Amino acid sequence: MIEISEAEITYYKESLRNECRYDGRNLCDFRPVTFTEDSLLFPNALYGVRVSIPDSKSSLMIAINADIVETKMNDQGVPIDDTFIEIELHTSGSKRQNEANVEQSATMREIKDLIQKFIIKNINTQKLKLYEDKLHWKIACDIYLVGKLYLNDVDYIFKGIRACFSNCRFPKVLVNFNSWTEEYTYEIVSNDEVLFTKDLFPSVYVVGEIEGKVVLDLSKDELQAVDSYYILALNHLGEIIDIEKLDGNPVGINKLGSFVSKLTELSGHLLNM
Repeated sequence: MIEISEAEITYYKESLRNECRYDGRNLCDFRPVTFTEDSLLFPNALYGVRVSIPDSKSSLMIAINADIVETKMNDQGVPIDDTFIEIELHTSGSKRQNEANVEQSATMREIKDLIQKFIIKNINTQKLKLYEDKLHWKIACDIYLVGKLYLNDVDYIFKGIRACFSNCRFPKVLVNFNSWTEEYTYEIVSNDEVLFTKDLFPSVYVVGEIEGKVVLDLSKDELQAVDSYYILALNHLGEIIDIEKLDGNPVGINKLGSFVSKLTELSGHLLNM
């Protein structure tokens, strides 16, 4: 976490308490974000998207690719849990182990864990199965960071991943199995199959709380000024499917229940972002 002075934290706290943020936004306003989506953004990928993070020199490039692999089976020939989607984060920073790079590596690990928990575990992978569940698509999602990433930027990673998956077109493949050679052959009949629609993806946000008020789209400085912050996941109906407090500060159950109620009231607003 970037360090700011106590005076600066006090300034941001007062700004949020008075519901007048330093950039003129209301507490639940989002900053405009620029997405560049193009199937040729990454020539060797199925699809790619570039995300410019507001009020930052940093940006993200997200690419999706896929291979067909055999599904792991147990001794009884029953499919077992397998990795259908893998996420990797890459940074362009120096490999030297100075303090800033160590901190950034820790942030990247935390963000990867959040992607795994709030997105990957909530994706229905049934459409990735092929040929009697014996084969499946294995999706590789690579996220390239240009610049430095902070925890509040997770909002834009989540939005970029969602945009990338829901706009990607996969090959439609006919699979044949030769029982003599025990080999599979594939025939691509089109390149426009949609495996992921937006209703299959959770909407995930970093949400701040100060004196019971909800704060959305936090800046990196506001992240240090709020009383608490959470990761919130909603399904396509606006129902809360996961929420986790991240800053380590204790919170009473009554206060949390009241805060969740406010988030539920805001779910329609969040889904439109």
